Amino acid sequence: MRSKIIKLLSVVLGLLVLCGLAVGCKEEKKETETTQEYVLCGFESKKELLSIVYNFFGKIELENGDTYVKEGENCAKITTEIPVRESKGTDLSMVFITGTQYIEKTDFSDTVAFEVDIMNATESPIAFSMTLNVNTILGYFTLEKGENHLVVPVNRECYDLRSVNTLEFWFEGKDAEVVDSYELYIDNFVAIVAEDKVNQKTYSFAGDTPFRFENEYEIAGVMNYMGSIESVFTKPRYSLNRDLQYILTGTGSMRIDFFSKSTGGMDSLGFRSVVGTSDLSWNEYDYASTYLSFDMYNPTDKNITIELAIFTKTNESIGKSIALPANSWTDPLEARMLLKDILDMTVGDKLDIMTIVFYVIGLDGTGDSLYLDNISFKTADQF
Repeated sequence: MRSKIIKLLSVVLGLLVLCGLAVGCKEEKKETETTQEYVLCGFESKKELLSIVYNFFGKIELENGDTYVKEGENCAKITTEIPVRESKGTDLSMVFITGTQYIEKTDFSDTVAFEVDIMNATESPIAFSMTLNVNTILGYFTLEKGENHLVVPVNRECYDLRSVNTLEFWFEGKDAEVVDSYELYIDNFVAIVAEDKVNQKTYSFAGDTPFRFENEYEIAGVMNYMGSIESVFTKPRYSLNRDLQYILTGTGSMRIDFFSKSTGGMDSLGFRSVVGTSDLSWNEYDYASTYLSFDMYNPTDKNITIELAIFTKTNESIGKSIALPANSWTDPLEARMLLKDILDMTVGDKLDIMTIVFYVIGLDGTGDSLYLDNISFKTADQF
């Protein structure tokens, strides 16, 4: 409680200082977003601890005292043994189920951030991630040894938060040199909510360039990984790039970061577009003169191959290999597929496409990245 009072005083003093520095600052013209805390888990009782789903072997118990408790009377103490990893390994997870007596809230479209206090009593840092509905990754963090107050911001325009079933904590498996078991103290898991609700922006796949990668909400949910993944921490990570050297058209491109698995090599086989892009206008173009094309940049010193594959809704696959030399863009005359050629290799008299897949061959996942500028429909005179 004392820490909350101190934080409140700091906010008030900060506002007074800002008001004093501003010219003509008047009390009646102050405009601030009203937020409040919604407690998701206070870790106060054994029943509350039993409402969490744990994916690890270990011990969970209540802990009290000023050393570890940040709010209320108790916190959760977790002691667990996690398999050693060479590069990446088995994750520990905690799943908080919504719509229950402990977390009644399911609509998080008013949530601007999540906060939690985690004391890492292990000697080494631990990689941490928070997700919702399992697949929506809100961020990656490092739990340093000692106290960690985590603030996980939520971009409400990027994700559909109206029906959240689960909230998840992920802790990465330990390095070989870490001998001790993980020992964590967790307290005060809250959602910071605002008065207003913001719904996810609707992404349109219509038009000549259905994948533009101009804004963050165009990146979120547009691409997924291919193949099984060893760890949450080895999934490809997608982000909006504004660096002009990796952009051919528009103001942005999508950066894809890859990671290695414990046995070596890139964990994921590649990445694909979302399924069910119903307004992607495959059949509005002249098959004989229109190409599906893409622009991709390879900033590494490795010569790689991109396997472009088009999957139909009946699971037919039509593919093409494209060479992508080191520090180069794809050749626009190679990184394309004529719609008529795709149609000729499928059943039916029109294209019924489920997803667009990019398999990546030649990267080993050790800090490798690629940049995808766009996926477009073009005629021959546009190359």
